[in-house]
Amino acid sequence: MERTVAFAILMYHRITGYRTSDEAKYACPSDLFAAHIRWLKGGDHTLVSLDEIETYLSGIGQMPGKPVVITLDDGYRDNYENAFPTLQEWNVSATIFVTTGAVGRMSSWTETPWPMLDWGHIREMDRVGIAFGSHCVQHVRLAEVSPEKAWDEMSGSKQDIEFRLGKSIHHFAYPFGNHSPEVRTLASEAGYRLGLSAREGVNTRKSDRFALHRIPIHGEDSIDRLSRKLCGAFGCAEQGDRDC
Repeated sequence: MERTVAFAILMYHRITGYRTSDEAKYACPSDLFAAHIRWLKGGDHTLVSLDEIETYLSGIGQMPGKPVVITLDDGYRDNYENAFPTLQEWNVSATIFVTTGAVGRMSSWTETPWPMLDWGHIREMDRVGIAFGSHCVQHVRLAEVSPEKAWDEMSGSKQDIEFRLGKSIHHFAYPFGNHSPEVRTLASEAGYRLGLSAREGVNTRKSDRFALHRIPIHGEDSIDRLSRKLCGAFGCAEQGDRDC
């Protein structure tokens, strides 16, 4: 009988310091991010890529014990400055979901505008194994705009990344975690193979591949809190082979 394996997708945003608890929801200091990666690599979890998850969800092969995926949303410049060196040091595959209309500019959806990656940063990271996915053109709430607008946002960002990197991309993260059955259908029609939400939890082979859960990681998440998030804070211990 095939064993059921639960996999966790961690969701980071900015990798930098923060001033308030509100900022900490979307900012993880670089030294804490490095500690997270070091702990994950040194423990009994296995860091895997979204490509491996896609293959597993297609019914091919098995996952190793306690698989964990690293994702970063929006495409902030500090991902290059602060996350990239740690990912390289530990040979970790991660996926950065890029808001293509903000590349080389400042974020427009945050209370304080922050500098974003430029295409030079993205190409450099892509060359050494960091994966990129789409996060729309303008970081819109897809379930709250017309189907035509949603299509333009999803297909346009995909085409832009593919043109810039010269390769196909198949993974999408919904801005604000905002999606609907209609949006998920459009994501599939646009050529994506996985859609990542912001809903807290883990996933199994039975999960909807266009509504995958993630575990948000904050700047106030110590190693102990990260461990608890992975071992039951969001039902992990009840879903598959994920013992603490």
